[in-house]
Amino acid sequence: RPGPTSSRCLTMLRLWPAERAAIRPPEDLTLSQWAERFRVLDENASEAGPWRNERTPYLLDIMDALTDSSIEEITCIKATQMGLTEAALNWLGYIVDQDPGPTLIVYPRKEDCEYMSDARLQRMLEVNPQISKHMTRRKRDQRKFLYRFDRATVYFGAATSPADLASKSIRYLILDELDRYDRWLPGEGNPLDIVLQRARTFWNRKIFKFSSPTTPEGNIWREWLKSDRRRRWCQCPKCHIYQPLKWDQVKWPKDMREPERIKNALLAAYKCEHCGHLIEDGLDGTARDKFLRSGVWAQEGAVVHPDGRVTGTKKTLHAGFHVSGLYSPWTTWSALAAKWVTIQKQAESLQVFINTELAEPWEEKVVERTESDLRRLILPYMSGTVPDGAVALTAGIDVQADHYYFVVRAWSEKLESWLV
Repeated sequence: RPGPTSSRCLTMLRLWPAERAAIRPPEDLTLSQWAERFRVLDENASEAGPWRNERTPYLLDIMDALTDSSIEEITCIKATQMGLTEAALNWLGYIVDQDPGPTLIVYPRKEDCEYMSDARLQRMLEVNPQISKHMTRRKRDQRKFLYRFDRATVYFGAATSPADLASKSIRYLILDELDRYDRWLPGEGNPLDIVLQRARTFWNRKIFKFSSPTTPEGNIWREWLKSDRRRRWCQCPKCHIYQPLKWDQVKWPKDMREPERIKNALLAAYKCEHCGHLIEDGLDGTARDKFLRSGVWAQEGAVVHPDGRVTGTKKTLHAGFHVSGLYSPWTTWSALAAKWVTIQKQAESLQVFINTELAEPWEEKVVERTESDLRRLILPYMSGTVPDGAVALTAGIDVQADHYYFVVRAWSEKLESWLV
């Protein structure tokens, strides 16, 4: 300020290190950049140590969508063990460190919340100083289902608890294993609809939903259909045409019925759907590894050119990603083929494979019968007759408001039955 003699005196403003840190603006980092610089995986991860983006290249676009201000929702339909939980923990660390706001993490059950809080988040804080430096010294700020940091609050909630889902205003939502949520809470409605209401008041809200699918009626498939439906396209090393990976293109000797040999000898290969070139199986440094690293993400309806350019992309608030086990850096195509051979004619195991390995919904195939088909099944006995060989009768009744249906069946010792 001007002094009595009209001269100016400059005053140096001196700040403590903590004060300088408090007013310093955050770096302009994407989530993938932040994760590679600061995230350390603990022993709960399959590969402990510093986070490496090159290990799971398909996760880069998913993570960076979480820090893209033009995108509001991210839905990922995935196979199991693809690294999506670790990507969500990366985002949680980024939120605490770079862009704080109230955060709610929802799991299907209370037990899941306890495990993630005790075994995952607590351990992550212990081995990641970039995140733990934001912890306060107050014991009440670190509870089982609530963590208060210097500028952010993180809540854990169970999809079975209306109180967990409806009592807070939330900027960030992390919704894990959507298809294991109850479809209906008595007197409340669909828990997914309830929790999505928590973010309505934040203009800069962000919602991350990921799960393995079950059926087309499941939560994650219905949410995926609302998105821009991105798939990862990989480039054939021979014809250089990009293509999304499909299970039908995984080939192995069809007369081979020894699963262990298929798996151990790496007998499966991926057949390019354009030129027929077979890409040999393997893990790090193999033709398969190079093929998977060539991948680019493209929306449904977009065009991927031989030079890797993607055209026809539309702006969207809802990004959707499909990640099947065919892209996994930890599982070979031959291991998947061996599992497929093992589970044939086992409907329950086939559904698990379709859901958890291929990340596709399971649909029952119904064979329609014609009238002539049904007539051929009629046996030569009259209604009301108990056939020879029957040892017991059972009756089932369906009571309606003004009538009822009943059926009587006869049973043999070997559980063959006849309609009486």
